[in-house]
Amino acid sequence: MTGNLKHQLIFKDRIGIVFDIARLMTGQGLNIVNMEVEQRDGLAKISIEIEKYSYGIDKESLFALFSTLPGLENQSELFTLPHSWRGVRKHYRTAYQRDKPQGFNPFRMR
Repeated sequence: MTGNLKHQLIFKDRIGIVFDIARLMTGQGLNIVNMEVEQRDGLAKISIEIEKYSYGIDKESLFALFSTLPGLENQSELFTLPHSWRGVRKHYRTAYQRDKPQGFNPFRMR
């Protein structure tokens, strides 16, 4: 575990969201380690990981910063970014495909 801060942001989809986030983080001297963007039904779901520095950026400070972005609908803390979870699922399917009981899939989304 890196100790980095992971958040999910939901926006009304528009041009420039990624730019706005990057500009905000740069202005605060924060480093974006990873960012994923998914678009669906007029919304942009952004999963972002921010490097946590020793001078004390915390999740409440990030919530306050993100709330200044136009079009933000919702935000929440994440423990794992979506790409990390997909990697675990892919590894499971590849490594155990022939050995698992028929119809068994612990990662199936319901």
